[in-house]
Parts: sequence; C-alpha cells; structure tokens
Amino acid sequence: LVGGSLILTILILINSFIAPLSLQFIGMIILIVAILTTLYGFINASNPRVVKWNIKSEALKDLWKDKKIILISDTHFGQIRRENFANKIVNIIKKENPDIVFHVGDLIDGPSFPYKNCFEPFSSLTPPLGTLYVEGNHERYSQEYDKFRSFFPKTFTDVTDKKIVINGTQIFGLSFRVSESYDETRIRLKALDYDENIPSIVLLHNPKNSRALADINASMVLSGHTHGGQFFAITLMVQNLYKKLTHGITY
Repeated sequence: LVGGSLILTILILINSFIAPLSLQFIGMIILIVAILTTLYGFINASNPRVVKWNIKSEALKDLWKDKKIILISDTHFGQIRRENFANKIVNIIKKENPDIVFHVGDLIDGPSFPYKNCFEPFSSLTPPLGTLYVEGNHERYSQEYDKFRSFFPKTFTDVTDKKIVINGTQIFGLSFRVSESYDETRIRLKALDYDENIPSIVLLHNPKNSRALADINASMVLSGHTHGGQFFAITLMVQNLYKKLTHGITY
C-alpha cells in the first residue's frame, strides 16, 4: 500500500510537470509494481537465511563461549506456511547443530490451520539445552488459541512471563504488550525475580523497550517483530520507529 502510493505520487508528478500519461498506463505500472512486490515478499519470506553474529557480552562470555545459539522469530505458520516451511526451518537449524534454540514470537499467523501436521517437524529438534519460546502478538490474534496451545510443539519450553535457569544463566520471557512504558517493562522483569548480578538473557518479541532492560543490566535481549522493515517503503517507517533496533545487533 505504501509502495503503491509512492509510485502513484511519482507518476502523478510526471504527468503534471513532465509529460502527460494515460490513466491506463498509470494503472498498468501500479499493477506491475504491486505484483512484483508481492512476489518478491513471498519468495524472500519463504527462504530464510542464516546470519551469524559473535556475541560480545562480558557477563555471558565465560558461560557461553563454546556454545551456539540459534534465534528464530516470526515464522507465522498458518494458511500459507505449513509443513514444508516447518521442515525447511528445522533442517536449517539441525545443520547448524546449536546448543540452544530461541523462538521469540509470532509462531503462528492467526487463522486456523492443521496445527499438528505443521508442528510435527519440530519433534525432531532436540538441542542439548532445549528450545525456548515466548509469545508474540499474532498468537493472540487466533480465534482458536486454546486449540493452538493443545498442539503446541512438545519440544518447546514456553517461558512467556516466566523465569528459567539454564547454563548458569537466568532466562526470561516477557509477553507482548501493545503499549508499555520504559518503566513498566523494567517492573515486569523485576517481578519475575530478576537478579541484576546474575548473567541473563531476556526474550522480548517487540524490541521497542529492550533498552530499558539493558539499563538494568540484562546481559542480552533477543527480539523479532520488526521483520527488518520487510521491504521498501515500509522499511523507512519501521526504521524511523525502531532506529538501531530495526535489525541486526546493538550494544
């Protein structure tokens, strides 16, 4: 919608100040751009890539120096992405041979789909330190939330609004909140028996208030939600909102 509006504006300016364009030509250009953008978005989202980072955390370096962490997010299983996409993700993860896997939300997209068949590939995913999960916003869009939970992957440990200790590290999951202040995010973490003096990893779907957690000495905050802006021109809007938290790693 944003991209189409931008193209339309450009064509109107050309029509007004440079050369007259027929409405048929303008409509055809917008249609072609919409089709190509949709096709690119579908192909790009269906082919996840592995991006590797070395985590430079003084608090975590001794405990995790020989460990490999896999972070996944926003898989959005549903009407479009099902068993084949799940198999693709699981195979990619297995090839990396991680010690632990974190899924930081939006496991599903909302509408009903064959949960059991789609989640079955994850039954073979058994990293030594487990697979930990925190809810995003799309899980709660489901009109069959209880049914979705009944087929929830058995190999996943749900840490939403919980604390768990693994490898000498306190790991927390904070549920998605539509609107939450800097201080409210900190209060929620402290309410889960957070200790600033112990190495910590926080799973938080929306990275908006991850700085609030860093300011109370959280060793690492892992998030998703933004999709990196996904594609132009939405990238401009998302980057304006999230700044350095849009994509990648921030210290």
